[in-house]
Amino acid sequence: MEKESRSAELTGREGEIFNFKLAAQWTKNYRDINRGEIISQFFGREILNKLLEQPGCMGIRMYYANDKPVNGWQRIILSISRFLLKVIGNIEGKPHLILVGASKDGSDILPEADLEAEAPEQLTSAGMRAATAAAAPTGLVVQIAMPCPGSANCPKNSLSGK
Repeated sequence: MEKESRSAELTGREGEIFNFKLAAQWTKNYRDINRGEIISQFFGREILNKLLEQPGCMGIRMYYANDKPVNGWQRIILSISRFLLKVIGNIEGKPHLILVGASKDGSDILPEADLEAEAPEQLTSAGMRAATAAAAPTGLVVQIAMPCPGSANCPKNSLSGK
């Protein structure tokens, strides 16, 4: 859950350039926990622009989704497995979306960085802004700006489960 207070209104400036090494570490963490699962999605510029060009649109919200429903027994098994992972396996954390640009050939447009250096364990938003502002990146890595639930302006509709 976010601890920073948020405006009651979306401005279109939500989100921030994110530390590439930390993003690489977080995506590795996700891959380690979700072996064999989808690790990214690509959306073309045209469809993103169509979304952004809608009257009054201030940005894009992305939802995690799954195309298969679960039954009651599966929910119980999922609850038990999450409990085991968290309590016994000491595996926990929040999901994040990491966004990057992609070129015509499908390559990610990333900052040139030495990934051998350790990623900082945790940076504050102010520290991250200062660190990324100091270097002019060749590619932008962007992180989730306002997670739902956990921040102001979380919608209450069919996509959010409310």
